[in-house]
Amino acid sequence: MITVLIGICLISLVCLFVFLVKSAFRTKKNIISSILVILVSLVLIVAVKNYEDKVEAEQKVKQEQIAREKAETELKAKEKQEEEEKVEAEKKAKEEREEQEAKEKAEAEQRNKKEQIEKAEAEQKLKEEESQKINDINTVKMQLIGKKYNITPSLYDGIDVNKAMSENKAPQSLVHDGFNGVTFKDDNIAHLELLGTYRPDTDVNYTVTEDTLLVGQHNIPYSINNGIVTFGTWTTNYTDGHTITWSIAPSN
Repeated sequence: MITVLIGICLISLVCLFVFLVKSAFRTKKNIISSILVILVSLVLIVAVKNYEDKVEAEQKVKQEQIAREKAETELKAKEKQEEEEKVEAEKKAKEEREEQEAKEKAEAEQRNKKEQIEKAEAEQKLKEEESQKINDINTVKMQLIGKKYNITPSLYDGIDVNKAMSENKAPQSLVHDGFNGVTFKDDNIAHLELLGTYRPDTDVNYTVTEDTLLVGQHNIPYSINNGIVTFGTWTTNYTDGHTITWSIAPSN
């Protein structure tokens, strides 16, 4: 539009120049008409330019508004996405934490249950052992009560006592002096019989532990197999360096 108006203005200027130069065309009407056309063209050029500038400015403002709205929309979308990702991450972290806590709780409960079972088994085992110990002690006492046993030396320094005495390696009165006849009167009292009139008989307390019969000065080991009590031998060490091995057997 401006280009057209500029063209009209230029043509009018050319015409005005012609009208001024050529006397044949130099009329007041032609000169005024050319000037009016030039003035109108200039006014229109300014008006159109202002209008186009205004439209361009409005378009620019509109484009900037669109761009700003687009940027805001993209920012909001990005913020929304980030918020959703944050919520999802927090949800996932919470689920993982709850899963880990549930796993640890289950493991702790399982461990606690296992410990309780082991504790119960240990207590049951201890109870059974204590019960078995009491049963063994009672078995020993039941076998002993009302019966008489002889405690005699069997070895002297590891040599058969009779052989040691015959070879004068042991005291000649070892068997006589070492003899003890033991009658178990009840579950606590045993009657000791000693050879010789100068060694009076006496009643003593005896004790049965889980593996030893203690009577007088003797600690007698025993074992139980199928309810049968078997007494082992035991050795006494003396200050003179000699040892005596003892045995116990039912009195005939």
